[in-house]
Amino acid sequence: MGFELNGYVDVPTRLRMALKDWPQLRIQETSCTLEQVGEQLFLICVVTIWRDERDAVPVIASAAEQVPGKTPFTKNAERMVGFTSALGRGLGYMGYGIDKSIASHDEIKHRQELPPTEDDPFPMTEKQEQDLAMRRIVEKEQNKRKAMAANGPVTQPQLKMLKIQATKANLADDEALRLFCNDTLDKEIAKVADLTKFEASKVIEALLQEVASKSMEREEPF
Repeated sequence: MGFELNGYVDVPTRLRMALKDWPQLRIQETSCTLEQVGEQLFLICVVTIWRDERDAVPVIASAAEQVPGKTPFTKNAERMVGFTSALGRGLGYMGYGIDKSIASHDEIKHRQELPPTEDDPFPMTEKQEQDLAMRRIVEKEQNKRKAMAANGPVTQPQLKMLKIQATKANLADDEALRLFCNDTLDKEIAKVADLTKFEASKVIEALLQEVASKSMEREEPF
């Protein structure tokens, strides 16, 4: 059963509300990193929002999007969905469209096909949303340090994801994937299994972008 969306404000509406107050508002898609939690992969998308050119304390918000997406709204669009969710949350932190919840209409819609569980009740209370936001800020800094130290060998879940996304990107075989790795990393590798965790993450991100670009070309041929 889907969640009731009435009362939740979508991201475009929140953005229009913010632009009325801050005509010089600027948004940057600051970073998008791939993180592994157990056997599952997530894209951590971070946006920065400046109210105007003099804003010394911009709003920074993040959102975690599971890869591959589990709903029709997120599959093959994980990066775009992640940044949209992060933007919606950032605008929510600024006070726009949060009469019911800091979560946006878009964020709830993207989760509609996923049944609630005891570990993830939905919707969250405002206090839970605020606590989660603070934890994500701390986790983002921790993840940066982990990424810098990620020199261990590529994991089996990463290898599986590389194969899946390579197929979607129409890379014909292992050799084509190896050459794609070389181009992405600007270095020569003997085989895909020689990648480090960090290198594998970079290649997966590049493959996701390649798949997204091919998808847009099919939808908008002209």
